[in-house]
Amino acid sequence: MPTIIRLLVLATCVTITLRSGVTDLCDLTSRDLTTGEHLALSARMGFTAHGMFLLTDKCSKKVPALLVLTPHDEGAPDVGFELDGEALHRLSPFLRLTGGGTIACGTLVGQFASKPHFRTEGSGAELRGNGFGHQGVFQFAFILQSVAEIHACE
Repeated sequence: MPTIIRLLVLATCVTITLRSGVTDLCDLTSRDLTTGEHLALSARMGFTAHGMFLLTDKCSKKVPALLVLTPHDEGAPDVGFELDGEALHRLSPFLRLTGGGTIACGTLVGQFASKPHFRTEGSGAELRGNGFGHQGVFQFAFILQSVAEIHACE
């Protein structure tokens, strides 16, 4: 598919998603995360050398932890979109490739994915599972398509 057509499809998908509103991460339930729904998501994000995560520690109700993946990441499910060319540029001030960590707030556009029959075994550093991420310990992931906005949290 030519690049121009891909960009037009991406812009259309982002526009349709944003018109339907932005969903706050803290308003979601585990059931919401299994639908594969494509949406704009307002969230706090954590960045470490191990990746990007959606943070749920400030939510008043229990929301499962989510790993952020991009299309074609190892272990990411197939999705009907590509990563927007501007996404990594917008995320770059927060990426921590050599260590440390930081937190940002913003709106991401993408799709949820979940691992059916998810399980973990072990504990602490020995925890392993059949889910997403390096040791498979995440049942849920958010597959990133674009970054609508991002900023340091207040």
